Amino acid sequence: LMKARVVQMRAGGVAAARLHLDYIERDGVERDGSAGRLYSDVPADVRQSLAESLPGERHQFRFIISPEDPHKLDLTAFTRELMAQIERDTGRRLIWGAVNHHDTDNPHVHVVLRGVDAGGKEVWLERAYISERIRWQAQHLVTRELGLRTSLEMSHQLTREIPQERFTTVDRKLAQLLSPSKTIDIRRLALTTDGASRTRAMARLAVLEQFGLAERTSPSAWQLKENWEDALRALGKRGDIIHRIHSALGGQGDPARYAVIDGTVDHPPIEGIVRRKGLHDELRGDVYAVIETAQGRAHYVRMNSVTAEGLREGSVVRLEVSRERAARKVDHVIQQVASQSKGVYDAAAHLRFLRTTPMLAGGVAIDPNIVVAQTARRLERLERDQIVSRRPDGSWNVPPGLVNLLTEREQSKPRFRTKVQVLAGALARDVRHVGSTWLDTQRPADQTRASYGFGAQLSAALRERGAFLAELGIAGTPGEQRAELRRREQLALGTKLAAAIGGTFIAEPPPGFRGRLFACGTASPGSAYVRIVDEGTRRVALLPAAAFHGALEGQVVDLTRDPNGRLVARRTGLSRGD
Repeated sequence: LMKARVVQMRAGGVAAARLHLDYIERDGVERDGSAGRLYSDVPADVRQSLAESLPGERHQFRFIISPEDPHKLDLTAFTRELMAQIERDTGRRLIWGAVNHHDTDNPHVHVVLRGVDAGGKEVWLERAYISERIRWQAQHLVTRELGLRTSLEMSHQLTREIPQERFTTVDRKLAQLLSPSKTIDIRRLALTTDGASRTRAMARLAVLEQFGLAERTSPSAWQLKENWEDALRALGKRGDIIHRIHSALGGQGDPARYAVIDGTVDHPPIEGIVRRKGLHDELRGDVYAVIETAQGRAHYVRMNSVTAEGLREGSVVRLEVSRERAARKVDHVIQQVASQSKGVYDAAAHLRFLRTTPMLAGGVAIDPNIVVAQTARRLERLERDQIVSRRPDGSWNVPPGLVNLLTEREQSKPRFRTKVQVLAGALARDVRHVGSTWLDTQRPADQTRASYGFGAQLSAALRERGAFLAELGIAGTPGEQRAELRRREQLALGTKLAAAIGGTFIAEPPPGFRGRLFACGTASPGSAYVRIVDEGTRRVALLPAAAFHGALEGQVVDLTRDPNGRLVARRTGLSRGD
């Protein structure tokens, strides 16, 4: 079996290709359970040869090769021979790398082939060459290594396929024998198959009848459902998903409590622990995560590689799927700028406009260059959707009524966004964290929590957390406890940051405290801070991070209190260099 895909190296293509390498090299895929090991036909750094940006590369090829009887085959030697044959066929010195995967019932090889050769010339493989010639070469190599399969071996293989819930080789033969009305009878089977094949076909038809995909219309004839092939392929995918969930839960899950979130419809928020992350489609690079909730449900979630990048197995997350607004604030800006130039968006004109009418975030003016760069990325996305078009001079043709056009598109072709928020990096670490954590928001005696799996794990962590807070002498209501934990967390972090510069931490900065604002990382999920440093006195103050603080990075700010009494940072009007 061989699957192939051509991957276009558009914007972000190199980053996506590196992420694909990360996945095929992931832990647990080698025969001994270790991480995947890239190899090629040269002793050089294979990963560097695959991860570096190459001039003129417009695409890459990805292959998954799954030989029959892979347990009897040296997959590395087989792959090197196959790639050497492709080099002879193409007359090129190719740049490629491969990883063997033994973490499934069918060991296989992932091959990445660069779109340019060692001489920098474009590599292109025709569809027919991939689907026929490479497949034939692979079969020839396997036959040369293992010998011809006996008719008895092939017969046993086909017999094993009869009860399977997927599209099989026997089904492929049935599809060839169906009449235009999707019927088949024993007479046609007798004329076109031998005795053993006829027996297998009839046994498979009986199984399809049990699946509800075939109906016996007479003692000697069957009628197959219109979508029987697609339904079998869907059953095969469902079986793979159930197997993956069951494996992620250590074989302790209940299939009746499994659910699939594919990101194509709204789904209310769920909170749970990431039990497994992997490739849903190893060729395309789509990612899945198995998330187990404290109530004992397991969700198989499909998502793109960007969304999945921040997920770690063992972390606690909140996930939801919501309809994505087609028209965004930036689209109003694009429409406004373009309307003043007869439907053409020009970055230079936008920059001039922003210098007189700056955009604000949290009352803070955003750097015009940042706004223009973000707008350019949005235009590239709209170009991929064939809504705007790039002009030779770098400006953009924007249709009139862009916002209305996008709003109409949202109704006819809705898109959905899978949003993931990390709530806890690891329960074991958060149990003894001096600071407010997700654990502190959970009720110790929640009757809906399961007594097994993540439910039991969470209950145990909450008992340990309660004992730790008692050690610290932190009591009171949950709200009072969280406030005291945040105070202690800020004190510990602020003291550490101040000590690093030989200064002093100010837990309660006086009105008018002034200093430069810098990000200082996250103490725990959900508790990121910024520090304000008075460089003259080396005093340091902390504030909970807010989205608009990014626009203030490195700038001088004054601390004031808002109407609710909370400290907020306001830019003083000084530049970065003042």
